[in-house]
Amino acid sequence: MQTLSSSKQLLYLSHDQVWAYTWQNERLSAGTSFGTDRAGLAALSGHLASAGSAADTGPVLLVVDLVEEDFQRQLLPHVGGKAGRNLIERKLNQLYRDTPYRYADVQFRESEGRRDDMVLFSGLTNPADVKQVVLLVEQLKLPLAGIYSLAKLSTPIIAKLAPDQEHVLLVSQQSGGLRHSYFHRGQLKFSRLTPVYDAHGALADVAGETAKTRQFLGNSRLLARDDLLEATVLCTAEQCAILEVQCQDESELIYHFIELGDAAGLLDLAHLSEATHTEQLLLAKLARRPRPSHYQLGREARFHQLWLARAALYGASGVTLVITILCLCYNLVAGISATVTQNKLQAEAADSERRNQALAATLPAVPTAPGNMKAAVQIDAMLARQAPMPGPLWAIVSQALEQVPLVTLNQLDWEVAPPAGANPAGAGGANGAGGNNGAGGNNGAGGNNGAARGPVPSSLFGLPFAPAQRLRIEAEVLLEPNQERQVLNVMNQFAQALASQPHMVVTIAQAPVDVRTDMKLAGTAGSTGPESRPRFILNLVWKP
Repeated sequence: MQTLSSSKQLLYLSHDQVWAYTWQNERLSAGTSFGTDRAGLAALSGHLASAGSAADTGPVLLVVDLVEEDFQRQLLPHVGGKAGRNLIERKLNQLYRDTPYRYADVQFRESEGRRDDMVLFSGLTNPADVKQVVLLVEQLKLPLAGIYSLAKLSTPIIAKLAPDQEHVLLVSQQSGGLRHSYFHRGQLKFSRLTPVYDAHGALADVAGETAKTRQFLGNSRLLARDDLLEATVLCTAEQCAILEVQCQDESELIYHFIELGDAAGLLDLAHLSEATHTEQLLLAKLARRPRPSHYQLGREARFHQLWLARAALYGASGVTLVITILCLCYNLVAGISATVTQNKLQAEAADSERRNQALAATLPAVPTAPGNMKAAVQIDAMLARQAPMPGPLWAIVSQALEQVPLVTLNQLDWEVAPPAGANPAGAGGANGAGGNNGAGGNNGAGGNNGAARGPVPSSLFGLPFAPAQRLRIEAEVLLEPNQERQVLNVMNQFAQALASQPHMVVTIAQAPVDVRTDMKLAGTAGSTGPESRPRFILNLVWKP
């Protein structure tokens, strides 16, 4: 399986030849030329197949340098978004209907009038040679990354070769001939290729072709009558010596000669100091920093998309591997640290245990186990917290008496309510022990001595929860006789004050006035004294 690398395959297509280059390790290899006929394309296929089977292959970049490349400048209304893209696409269909290789470059927007967009349209009017090379690359399943115009690739190098020049004509020797590319303020406006050579290998009549281009630019109003055109000529040292004699400066045209070795130094391509053609510099510049394809690719780009997907997967696998290794190292260090800490804690625990045992050996013997002593302390604390005591219930009754001062107490009977299902005999024993502590209690400490006693329930002592408490209240109302309605209201207020407490249930055992309809009225009218005051009885059940 092929591995991914930074190497690239570059194809340079002229009118009669295809040159194959390889970019690897930041260096451009020597090119190999092939013809555009059937035999030449078969040889190119074998060359690409052998390069593609190597382990160091990469994407393919196709650069075209053809006479049939057309350039047109037109003004279009400034429209943004999808509508603007549709407008440009319709214009491309009108200009270059018979070729799929076309592109548009919006260069600037006018500052006056409607402020239209200036668009440079370009297309390959004879795409046959390009199609057969693209088909060859597709048959070999090589990742075709883009199809580029050599004239368009010259734009980035103008800022290095001819800085601060408004009208620049770049004259360069290509393998396909002599190319003139006109730039205005660094933007490409026009380009043409002339495939002519003389017997010595130098470009023939550079001065004449440059004069023709100058005249065309003036006729097409790209240059004004008095504008100075500066021609920057790229050539080898031998060619520069010949061309400096042939090309003489004029009032509206001056020449600047730059050797290809010097241009390579300016473009940071020192390894191409012995370059013989300008396209070598442009191909190396493109390979170092690939740009989006000038001419759109359709199905031909699918193998490049697969190549990018594979590169992304390899990258993700590499990142995953690095993260896994980092996590493994982190877990290893954490595990070692945890083991050291665990050993230290175990040693400290063993030392503490030895010291505890030594300290325990010095203590006197106890009659019971430490666990029993701890349980006894816990039970004592629970009894202190939950044992039934009448004090909290007395406080509740006192608060109610403060709210209803016309009530006075005669007798209180307090007891602990036995749990549900408890033995009555056991409950009576409990009542004899701790119940009936009120003023009118009638069961003493020795009460129910003749009955059979059972085990006293632990709930009566507050284990494991506080038991319910009962209180019987006998009271009277401090009102004069014959005020039955007020007496009933006072009793009800007192009962409601008690019932408002949480977990309190109040029942009226005896009302101060019998209001039943079936009872006969009896008594002495107009009697006064303490004995004649109305009395009532309340039963309280309180669950703390």
